[in-house]
Amino acid sequence: MKKFYKLEVEVSLDEDDEQKAIQVARNHYEAIGCAQECCDDDGDQLRDVPAEEFIAEPIDAIMMLLHGDPLCDQAGIEVDCLTCSEPELGESC
Repeated sequence: MKKFYKLEVEVSLDEDDEQKAIQVARNHYEAIGCAQECCDDDGDQLRDVPAEEFIAEPIDAIMMLLHGDPLCDQAGIEVDCLTCSEPELGESC
């Protein structure tokens, strides 16, 4: 029987770290294969979503990095759900 744990994590990044996180996440995204989206009404035409579009903000990068952590895979940990929001300035968990 699986148990579900809910974690709340606070992440802090300065501007340099934000850019580094975005680049690392984009590299990971490209390595695992890009997402695709429909580009016509019938759903017949798909296009690859470029890394710069899929991971445009630090929040996108954090989500990609946390969801793609290889140590979780090695330990058999499945990340079932991730949500992320930007706290107000000075707010913490």
